[in-house]
Amino acid sequence: MQILDSSRVVAATGHPGFLACERRTAPELARLADGLEHPVGDDAPVEVLRGRRHEHERASPPSSPRRGARLVLLRHGATTAPAGVYLGSRLDPPLSALGEEQARAAGALLAGRRFGVVLVSPLLRARRTAELAVPGARAAGEPRLRELDMGEFSGLAWAQIKARDREAARAWRAGQAAPGGEPAMVLWQRCAAAALDAVGRLGPGEDALLVAHSG
Repeated sequence: MQILDSSRVVAATGHPGFLACERRTAPELARLADGLEHPVGDDAPVEVLRGRRHEHERASPPSSPRRGARLVLLRHGATTAPAGVYLGSRLDPPLSALGEEQARAAGALLAGRRFGVVLVSPLLRARRTAELAVPGARAAGEPRLRELDMGEFSGLAWAQIKARDREAARAWRAGQAAPGGEPAMVLWQRCAAAALDAVGRLGPGEDALLVAHSG
């Protein structure tokens, strides 16, 4: 699986900003999805985000001896929201002009791939990124890919969150839900389930594209 952050694509040079990944098999990802059953092979190559960012590197293809289904995750481009604020699923600003340029540049990197399934978060910033990156694709909205519900922290910067409630901020960083929001584990479970469903729908030689968020 390749994870491409369109907000880190440098359009002038074509260099993408990929997120470092850890290789996982489909059953491991299924366990993350809380034991849900999914029609995928036991050794289908899947990788999940570890969280380190590497600028200006191209992702290396999996070292699998066979061509398995590939899952490509594309993060939306930059939005018109102020820098540094947490949007979550409650706020839905559009892409900025830069964000639209980033989405088109990401599309150039995806050209030539055969996507049998394209799933998109229902939020505007993800939908517009998909429209620009893979124009003409038969994309389907997938509510499970929406961003984390950040509750009362939606629209705030980290400094504002700490000033409002330092204990709640610390707990949130540790994976607990923001006041009125959802815990990170719920996000991981629903996104993992959506990813496995996408892979399970692929035909021979097809890849899956998920257009969503960084959290």
